[in-house]
Amino acid sequence: MCKPFLGCLIAAAILLAVPTNLSGQTVPDSHDLGSWVSVHVNKSWGKPYMAFRAEHRSNQSLSNTECWFLLASGGYRLTDWLSSDASYELWNIAGAQHHRLVLTASEALRQGNLSVTLREKYEYTFAPGGGTYSNLRVRLRAQYAIPDSAFRPYMMAEVFTWGAWKRSLYYAGTDIVLGKNVALDLFYLYHLQQGGPYVHTLGVGLVLNL
Repeated sequence: MCKPFLGCLIAAAILLAVPTNLSGQTVPDSHDLGSWVSVHVNKSWGKPYMAFRAEHRSNQSLSNTECWFLLASGGYRLTDWLSSDASYELWNIAGAQHHRLVLTASEALRQGNLSVTLREKYEYTFAPGGGTYSNLRVRLRAQYAIPDSAFRPYMMAEVFTWGAWKRSLYYAGTDIVLGKNVALDLFYLYHLQQGGPYVHTLGVGLVLNL
């Protein structure tokens, strides 16, 4: 294991272990059920790569469209364990368009069938009316490819901050390999955020590797 990745991994584990309510605010005792449905298209040319994504999200017990977004990104694998990319995202939230620029760095460790990935994102969003806001996101993912099986279960935790804690996401899911270049991503997501409510999300994604 490379020392830079090990240091980042330890830092991320400490951050993700910190209690989520860093702002001192309490989350209301209420719950909601939502869904995330997405399509991912990835293309790699060795070290350089591109990705496209479309996603729809619902809330209010699956009865309301919370938002949808489109993403286009390009990146480069700097080493065997480090990659970086930049992306543009177009969001539609409650009928209003948000434009988002994102810089991402990802570090990956693979040992046999086990992989651990640490991802950091900086997001700068142009909101309607001329406002802007930023997010810093740190995500830790552990995945295991079951031998002689199409299933690759994983767990993830992600924290959003910018000066103070904003929200945390906790995932449990599995990738299901459907073919050489096609996979299905099924997951459950537990979502904590300032001001609540607690959100339980069911997700499904179709992943195409061209």
